[in-house]
Amino acid sequence: REEGRAHAAPEPRHPVVIEPIGSGTWRLGNGLLALECSEAGLLGLRDRDGHEHLSAPLALERYRDRGEFWDAWDLAADYRSHPLGVVSTGSLQWLEQGPLVAHLVLRRKIGASRMRLDLRLKADTPWLELICSINWRQTHELLRLDLPLASPAVRIAADTSGGVIERPAVPITPREKARWEVPVISWIASQSAAPGGGLAVLLDGPQGVDWSATRLGISLLRGPTWPDPSADQGWHRQRVALMPLSGSWSDAGVPQAA
Repeated sequence: REEGRAHAAPEPRHPVVIEPIGSGTWRLGNGLLALECSEAGLLGLRDRDGHEHLSAPLALERYRDRGEFWDAWDLAADYRSHPLGVVSTGSLQWLEQGPLVAHLVLRRKIGASRMRLDLRLKADTPWLELICSINWRQTHELLRLDLPLASPAVRIAADTSGGVIERPAVPITPREKARWEVPVISWIASQSAAPGGGLAVLLDGPQGVDWSATRLGISLLRGPTWPDPSADQGWHRQRVALMPLSGSWSDAGVPQAA
């Protein structure tokens, strides 16, 4: 071996490919998934077989939320009836463009709060990272990430402290109907009967989630004022990842990926 010779890193098996497709829209892919994005956000997400997993763009949603029973712990059951809106600043900034990683930044205005949303796709990686950085100043409001599903789900799976629970995508029993949000630790995944098995969301910590046959939702931040008037106030950085599945969550190794 030649002394002092630099050893080149191996080439990725699934390099990132970036392509402008007009009107400020970009197509990104690495052979394991593909997506379209613009300053409006994430517009589409497909698995390695080309099946679409979003029926509409990924949505950041903001609602008025006064709590149901205890301000600090319970979401209002009717919070969806009180939307407040999230405003795009109309900018898309590229930080990296190359075969190893594509990294872009979007910015949003949420009342008096400001959010930076990073989208990052890496080579040889079957998920898209979303990094939400926000200086949260809202009170009695709820910030959520909603994923409209292209293929209706029949079951929803998520991890718990004792393993995994699979639930029907549509509540059936009175107990299921009464629980409009449940906590999960590190992942949630939809499972559909159609080709394109489902969509997994990988989390960087426990979050409240909800779902229907056509949607997955994650609660990111609230602004309760009792018993702590400063709850959730200040800087937050949350990482999630979207992992389209061509089969089941177990075959795709979603727990290991999370």
